[in-house]
Amino acid sequence: MRLRCKTCGVEFPTNVSLDREVFEDERLEDIFTGRSHTCPSGHTNQYERRDYLFERSEPESLNRAER
Repeated sequence: MRLRCKTCGVEFPTNVSLDREVFEDERLEDIFTGRSHTCPSGHTNQYERRDYLFERSEPESLNRAER
């Protein structure tokens, strides 16, 4: 699973490995609420369940080059 930093926007791995089906289990809601993670640039933020990403998105530079 990955996150996008709320401060600088960089996408980074969380080192948490879960199957999407397990992640979406309602009984685990509290586990992912208010968790803190630090991005590679050193920004620490709290994240909610909706903030976690399963697929790595393309870097912004690739998206611009295709336009």
